[in-house]
Amino acid sequence: MDEKVVTHIHSESYLEQYGTKRIDHQSLVFRTNRPVESLNGRWYFSVDPYDTGLRANWPKDSLSPYWEKGTPWDYGWDEGELVPVPSCWNTVDPKYHYYEGSAWYARRVHYQPQQPGERVFLRVGAANYDTKIFLNGAYLGYHQGGSTPFCLELTAYLQEDNLLQLCVNNERFIERLPGRNTDWFNYGGLYRDVELIRLPSSFIQQLAIYLVPDGKFSSIKVEVELNQAGQAGADEMVYLEVPELDISVKSLVTGGRGEFTVQCQPELWRPENPKLYQCFVTYREDTIEDRVGFRQIETRGTQLLLNGEPI
Repeated sequence: MDEKVVTHIHSESYLEQYGTKRIDHQSLVFRTNRPVESLNGRWYFSVDPYDTGLRANWPKDSLSPYWEKGTPWDYGWDEGELVPVPSCWNTVDPKYHYYEGSAWYARRVHYQPQQPGERVFLRVGAANYDTKIFLNGAYLGYHQGGSTPFCLELTAYLQEDNLLQLCVNNERFIERLPGRNTDWFNYGGLYRDVELIRLPSSFIQQLAIYLVPDGKFSSIKVEVELNQAGQAGADEMVYLEVPELDISVKSLVTGGRGEFTVQCQPELWRPENPKLYQCFVTYREDTIEDRVGFRQIETRGTQLLLNGEPI
């Protein structure tokens, strides 16, 4: 048997090649009210209980004709069954109800740029538990954690027609949640929205607008993190507008992160009157619009207070 085939079948170090490019919270992109392109729908789905796809690097040869493939081939990205995304594979078909292991999701993605210099990010709302991402055969990174969203930039790898493949694994290990012995059901799959987000070359990556929690109810704070493309660390101007409060201010952000405070007297949010303000934050060509309620929650001893009043 070919030595390469033996290595793919029997080597237990196959995961080492996928141990780099970890995706964590630092890659998250502020999503609220941004236009997104949904990738929800029917994806091709193939279970892979022996991790043959990772051992043999299926994505690398997925688009090659069979005579150019370097190893015996028993996988076609578009030969699996079609399943809905988002969903847990445990509920798609009774035969997958207790399945634990790896499974491959695949679909075509057509791409046409909409503006010069745009950047494109994949956002997965959640996948349980370990997810490895491949685009057009290239390994882009992995994420671990079954209940948190994650983002990954695709820009440099996109073509007009693309093959997106995600390998999701829900095996139980002592270093994962759930562990080997658990009291809740171990679901698996892409079980929240999968989307593309298009952004300008420089954009607002994270944003928070909130009432300063000092008990005075007289100022709001803005915290912003910028993704500055090739100009990381440069001084930049960020603009805040809250029309209903007659707020229109600008602030200099240094080093890609900044915060500033604005004096005002907002009507406070409370259950009987859940007041929301339309807020606009702009950096270069990127504007985020969000509806924000300003309120203060605190504890005093055993009491929980909202806007200084016991609940």
